[in-house]
Amino acid sequence: MMKKALCILFAALFATLALTACDNGVETKETTTAAAAIASPQDLAGKKVAVQTATTADEYLNDLLDKGEINFEVLRYEKITQCYDELKLGRVDAILVDEVVAANYTDVSKIVWKNTEGEPMGICLQKGNDDLTAIVEAMVDTCYFDGTMTALANKYFPYDVTEGVRTVTEKPVLDLTKLKTITPGKLTVGMEIGYPPMEYLAEDGVTEQDAHLAGHILEAGRALVVAINKWDAASTEQREEVKREIGRKLAFLDFATRLPISAREGRGLPALIAAVDAAYAAAMVKLPTPRLTRALQLAVERGLATCPQEYWSLRHSAIQSFVGAPEQEMLFCGVCVGYADPTARVNEMRSTRMPLEEWARWV
Repeated sequence: MMKKALCILFAALFATLALTACDNGVETKETTTAAAAIASPQDLAGKKVAVQTATTADEYLNDLLDKGEINFEVLRYEKITQCYDELKLGRVDAILVDEVVAANYTDVSKIVWKNTEGEPMGICLQKGNDDLTAIVEAMVDTCYFDGTMTALANKYFPYDVTEGVRTVTEKPVLDLTKLKTITPGKLTVGMEIGYPPMEYLAEDGVTEQDAHLAGHILEAGRALVVAINKWDAASTEQREEVKREIGRKLAFLDFATRLPISAREGRGLPALIAAVDAAYAAAMVKLPTPRLTRALQLAVERGLATCPQEYWSLRHSAIQSFVGAPEQEMLFCGVCVGYADPTARVNEMRSTRMPLEEWARWV
């Protein structure tokens, strides 16, 4: 990538690694929390440390372990939110994470250490675009000079995470006459939308992708439970809108149990596990012939038509391979349930049956 793009590193753009520990709202001298026990990486000895996998914080911990000076356990998670969930539940002692991310979780944790070196981040521009390079450099300097950077930091973080990073004493020269962009007058910037802590801030509701995935689940005939996360953070109006959206866009999943939960707070999880168990049990139920017959009778009594087909047993090998059934099991009978169309010609067909007295003897 470096061969194809010019990476401009600004002294102002640093991702500082920070150690956070559970604070529990206690900041007295007598505190016995992990926040008081950890003040530097050396204090991690014997501790459990959470980190988001495949990040520079993860690499930092690997380097510490490779040196062999400190022995601690690293627990890696796909999302940083999972790290903080584990910290809050008391399953880990600390988290190593970028300071700008840690600043968003000061309500549940306390930053107990920051590295002094900093980790330079970059803005990548097309190689050879010197004019845009100079303009972006001047734009960053201008934001520091006129206080915009401080205002933005205070708006989105509990404190100014940019303090002391860059000092600009003279007003930068910002010449926009040389600015050439894809869309005139607009600078288009690409970024990873899922980067924490913004990964759970989607406001699109039930998206087309959600409906598409749900359609695949339905077509595969899988058991399903719909869990609606972040329910505790939604207002009454938002909750009603979510219900309407699910009812409208996922109407074909009306058979599935829907449960509001809060993964972060652990609310609704017991009910979710119970619903998953129930859905699995329903999907795996085995009906002996008497129960199947009774089920067909009940369907007819409620105005539904049924069409049991034993023909499936003749193709059991293909069905067995498709559904992944054990060798000792076979699909003997398939049943269609629905509303019959009495005007359809196919429903007028009647197969010839052997008279009962020719094949049965009453005793």
